[in-house]
Amino acid sequence: MNILSGAATGQDWANQIAHIQDSNSLLHIIAEFESALDDNILRQAVLQSLQAEPVLACRFDDTQAPPCWMPIQLHKPEDWLRISSTDSAENSIRHFIEELPLEEGRQLLVQLIHSPTADALCIKLDHACCDGGGAKAYLQLLCGIYNGLYLEQTGSGGQGLEKGITSRFPERSSKQVYEAAGIQDIRQAYKPKKDMPLPSVTIPFQEGTSGQARYTIIRVPFADLRPREEGFTINDMLLAALTRVLAGLEHGSSDHNEDIRQTAVNLTIDLRRYFPSGQQPGVCNLSGMEKLAVPIPPDEEFGQTVKRVHETMAAVKGCSPGLHSAVSMDFLARLPYPQAQAMLLQASSRVKAAGQSAPIFSNLGWIVSDKLQFGEASARRIYAVTPAMHAPAFMLGASSYGEELTLAASYFEQERSREAVRLLLEAIADQLI
Repeated sequence: MNILSGAATGQDWANQIAHIQDSNSLLHIIAEFESALDDNILRQAVLQSLQAEPVLACRFDDTQAPPCWMPIQLHKPEDWLRISSTDSAENSIRHFIEELPLEEGRQLLVQLIHSPTADALCIKLDHACCDGGGAKAYLQLLCGIYNGLYLEQTGSGGQGLEKGITSRFPERSSKQVYEAAGIQDIRQAYKPKKDMPLPSVTIPFQEGTSGQARYTIIRVPFADLRPREEGFTINDMLLAALTRVLAGLEHGSSDHNEDIRQTAVNLTIDLRRYFPSGQQPGVCNLSGMEKLAVPIPPDEEFGQTVKRVHETMAAVKGCSPGLHSAVSMDFLARLPYPQAQAMLLQASSRVKAAGQSAPIFSNLGWIVSDKLQFGEASARRIYAVTPAMHAPAFMLGASSYGEELTLAASYFEQERSREAVRLLLEAIADQLI
């Protein structure tokens, strides 16, 4: 298997550096199926996916100037795919997410869990190589390869990827975003004032060593959600729920008054929004960030908060959301890597010293818009688990599939307890129903 080396982007740099003291930088996609997947077909599909997206078979090499993606010489299916059987799929999924690391600089680990009730396909990705949109793209890629091999082996036509697909390292930079957005000079999208922090509420945490990364999820059927006014989105409702819960927390900024509580959220933006329909990049980091400030008057009804959030989001969407932070990462990548690393670590240390950080909200949206099929096996549930952030930072993830919305949060057990995070997620879910 021939894997090429390739350039690392500014966003790759930032997410790699985040490993040091900000986050575990691990993304997870879990798909639960109604029937069994074929072990041999999946083995072939995983190997072929590395040829289609060679960054997954590389390690981030910061000994080069500038850093790049260098191939890892691991070519056996078991290097990338684990297959196991269990009586409890739930416990095995939790073990996969919380206990299994990515070793030897690898970017990908896949596990297929067979159980009496269902099969679970578990995907672990390093944020250095891709974001949530890239993780969704990988699931679709793996599905397409699997189905091609399945049709070929069942005599129904179709085929896997053709050999020689690794003739070039795929384009992964934000240059393609600027082209799609019609920006010729990236300085047009650079707005330094957006970097100013907003006073907000910090999710409570405990000082101390970080401990093991854990996660908590809450599932909300769409049928249980409050009715929405026309034009309002699920994202509007989620942000309204989050800001209302933040406004109710005791840990807040010292400059708010008793009448109006100012809350702020760091909102991730999928830069794939700028691409024409049908033209989507693959496994890469193409995310931006926007700061969303929402004042919450006392005793405000939920519908009024949703309206306030919707209006605020309309203003954000009208100003090229996410492009400023993307440009910032590209400017960062013009520096020598040691200098860029020092800058980001210093910024992180200042946040930790202050003990305050607006939470990050990352809504991955629909993991798959239609029913996901691996051969004859239909996915009954798919959800994402976002990375664990070191306190005071906190990330809330949301994802949708079928008739279900999943809220997920990862955290470090000595900083925040499972019970505290569960109560937080339940409070957000209670706002939605």
